[in-house]
Amino acid sequence: MCTQRKFFSTLLKSTSRRKCNTAIICIVFCLLLGVAQETKSAESKKILILNSYHKGYMWSDNIMSGIKSVFAKEAPEVELSFEYIDTKRHTTKEIFPLLEQLYTTKLHFKYDVVIVSDNNALEFLLPRRELLLPGVPLVFCGINNLTDSMLDGHRDITGVAEDFDLKSTLELALKLHPGATHIASISGSTQTAALNLNRVRRIQSDFDTSLTFIELNNLTAAELKKALHELPPDTILLNLSFFRDREGRVFTPQESSEFIIGNSTVPAYSAWDSVVATNGALGGVVVSGHLQGENAAKMALQILNGTPAADIPIIWKSPNIPMFNYVQMQRFNLSRKNLPQGSLVLYEPETFYHKYRPYIWWITVFVGLQTLAIIVLVANIRRRKTAERDLVESEQRFRGTFEQAAVGIALVATDGRWLRVNQRLSNIVGYSKDEMMKLTFQDITHPDDLEADLQYVEQMLAGAMPTYSMEKRYICKDRSHVWINLTVSLVRDDTTGGPKYFIAIIEDISSRKDAEEKLLKTNEQLLHAEKLSAIGGLSASIAHEFNNPLQGVMTVIHGVKRRASLSEEDAELMTMAVGECNRMRDLIKSLQDFNRPTSGRKAPMDIHAAIDSLLLLGKKEYTTRKIIIEKRYAEKMPQIKAVADQLKQVFLNLLNNAADSCDGGGTITVETETLGEKIVVRIHDTGTGIKPEDKDHIFEPFFTTKPEVKGTGLGLSVSYGIIKKHGGGIEVESELGKGTTFFVTLPIKGHPDEQ
Repeated sequence: MCTQRKFFSTLLKSTSRRKCNTAIICIVFCLLLGVAQETKSAESKKILILNSYHKGYMWSDNIMSGIKSVFAKEAPEVELSFEYIDTKRHTTKEIFPLLEQLYTTKLHFKYDVVIVSDNNALEFLLPRRELLLPGVPLVFCGINNLTDSMLDGHRDITGVAEDFDLKSTLELALKLHPGATHIASISGSTQTAALNLNRVRRIQSDFDTSLTFIELNNLTAAELKKALHELPPDTILLNLSFFRDREGRVFTPQESSEFIIGNSTVPAYSAWDSVVATNGALGGVVVSGHLQGENAAKMALQILNGTPAADIPIIWKSPNIPMFNYVQMQRFNLSRKNLPQGSLVLYEPETFYHKYRPYIWWITVFVGLQTLAIIVLVANIRRRKTAERDLVESEQRFRGTFEQAAVGIALVATDGRWLRVNQRLSNIVGYSKDEMMKLTFQDITHPDDLEADLQYVEQMLAGAMPTYSMEKRYICKDRSHVWINLTVSLVRDDTTGGPKYFIAIIEDISSRKDAEEKLLKTNEQLLHAEKLSAIGGLSASIAHEFNNPLQGVMTVIHGVKRRASLSEEDAELMTMAVGECNRMRDLIKSLQDFNRPTSGRKAPMDIHAAIDSLLLLGKKEYTTRKIIIEKRYAEKMPQIKAVADQLKQVFLNLLNNAADSCDGGGTITVETETLGEKIVVRIHDTGTGIKPEDKDHIFEPFFTTKPEVKGTGLGLSVSYGIIKKHGGGIEVESELGKGTTFFVTLPIKGHPDEQ
């Protein structure tokens, strides 16, 4: 005000009497403008938003965000006031009288519109409207089970109904889970929960009579937990509302969701977006809190603009959409292709493009800018009439683009010398920029890739091609190899057309190459596994075919022994023939047992018999490879509860590894003993041993010290998994050049969890 007086005084002193009238008009205009601004401020509109629940409750927050978004965009000058009556954590019986006393004192402002959210707020305000907010138009949203009778006797009222669609939600759930035969509805002790449960009861007759409806209503937390654990596996949960149990214990939305999902193994569905968003349901045809708030705010704006509330039609049908939770979809193996068209999926991981879209566009734009910068730089050099200042600025722009690139960039002489490299290229190969200047691209190119690179260079220098791209390897300073994608273009002299230097763009693709190599290796290993499976089936078939003639031979020999008079020597030969036939029969039986598919069931198993059958199968190979087998079996070894063919696979892997280690001959010792409630099997070889740096990795998938043609890297990994599944352990001790010992420990009575 002092500043204004000083301004007016200076204005009057500096004007002549002839201009005094003009000055007075200006002063009057400023005063009127100030009065107009004060009047506008005094007439700013006020809206009260009365919410049934509490701040932080997702449904309420979604409604508030919808209201705020409309006013922020269309009427930011409107003053919004928010009140929460907190009926999720307090009963209406205990809180309504207290709120009436509070708001009789608190709501002394003159509001232009009041917006109420959800049933409890409307139930509180309607009978107290003339006491608390007389004459204020009312807009409601989020109202369940709205009827005309609820609004009888009330004027200046409109709003949006919360027409949640339980029937469509259940139809959707049954379509996605066609084997379901039970529907279990969960509801707490709040009034909202009771209303929702009544809606479920009214639609039960719309479904097939073979569908059983279960009500988990008004239970304590402990009772609900027990009931959830006892639900049949072919059940669909319908999460209606569980924010307060029968004992009065209050749950936040997140706590309610975690409690229900954590104690159930069947899919849950809901008709509210807040439940799906808090991981409390897999999905459903949900009502949107944000859209409820948006529509209510737009109605309030119409009232502020002069439309009577009675002239604004009530929205009886709320817009509902299919919504799903990606985390719960993964839990129940539900694919996006099974969902209805137009479904919204929350928390779905972004695709690579969407996740890194800014970076992809940045690199694309950068390459374009870089090319543009290079062209500008070449043009500036060609046009020597350019001012020194412009040349320096252009050089600075080029240097910034060149050095900050996410890919390697280099200028290379026609003889291969590095003329200029950026920091990214130095990082890729491990040489400093100064060290790079002393080298050529031929010096760091892998010998196997150099010839193809030089051929491209010759064709480019000859004018046969303007640019080329190839994948090749650089030899880094530490002698390691790095795969790169190289794109090269040639800069020619504008006057003579002769070649000047190359521009090379170098992208590190080592990670991609590693992934491709691993994928190729995995495919080869799968092919190898298929071959082994085919060989196993073939050998089992051959064993079956040999078994029949062998039985015939044994029958003939036994007949000859019984009926013919044989000399002592001939009788001994016949006995030897019977023994060899028995040995062949045992060998065929072992081969058939080994190739028979696993049942997966655990049964009493004789460890010694299992190992003996494996040693019998490999006897010829051990003899050929000059390997001696020593057995040190414990006396009275008890049978153990296990899947026999799985353990045979473990011991076969260990025996084969021991034989491979003793490739030039050696000894394999198999030792067993009983230790309390466990047995121990030790398989020791006198072979080459394991390198210390490999010892910690031998149980990892696809890790092998054998050539690719001999090993897949899966044997020990699979063996480790089998032993752990049986409740046992497998360990290794090894000394390079002296041999290796594997220790297999197994419980006699099976896995402790199964007991």
